[in-house]
Amino acid sequence: NAVGGGIDIRDIGDGVTVGMVVDTGIVGATTNAGNIEITAQSPLNIDDVVSNTSGGDILLAAEGSAATDDLTVDADVTATGGTGSINLYAGDSVTLGATQSVTVSTVSTGSISVAAGSDYNDGAIANGNADGDVNLGDFGGNTLTAVAGAIDINATDSILMGAAATITSTSGAVTLTADSDTGGLATGNDGEVITMGDGALINGGAGDISLVATGDITLSG
Repeated sequence: NAVGGGIDIRDIGDGVTVGMVVDTGIVGATTNAGNIEITAQSPLNIDDVVSNTSGGDILLAAEGSAATDDLTVDADVTATGGTGSINLYAGDSVTLGATQSVTVSTVSTGSISVAAGSDYNDGAIANGNADGDVNLGDFGGNTLTAVAGAIDINATDSILMGAAATITSTSGAVTLTADSDTGGLATGNDGEVITMGDGALINGGAGDISLVATGDITLSG
């Protein structure tokens, strides 16, 4: 936790778990001033709350391009108190809610960006793994919520929304792109899909909703 300053955690070897006490003694990450940046080479597992109440940004990145360079978020990630954005990167796949329901949320004009198959590479974004998926797990209630900020989800492979998963922006645009090659993401093979499980919902409010895939887009009941 930090009071009056940001949080910057960088792992250069064996991966990081936030929520369990590891070598560096990390148990969650909360600040009321500055930004939160947690990067790992890799994977990166978020098992405890990451919260920025200062209006600053949150960056969580599992760097690299191997099939093991995954970001798994199993706890709430929230940016409040201003216009802070949340950016989630994985060299391979991003999973939200692997074992329980999670909320990723911003307020005001804060945006949410999720990029699977994108190597953050300490800010010099490079191609990641061509088989990177974004998966909003099957635990009912997984939510990505913004107010006036955009929600942008990109995967070099497919995007999967589990049952009752919800993506909502009250007035910002919501964009899901499978087999994306934007922002340094590696191109995958044609035929990547967007699949929404039963009860999954995308709500753009007053903003636009865009779903782009080179394969099927499946909207379940």
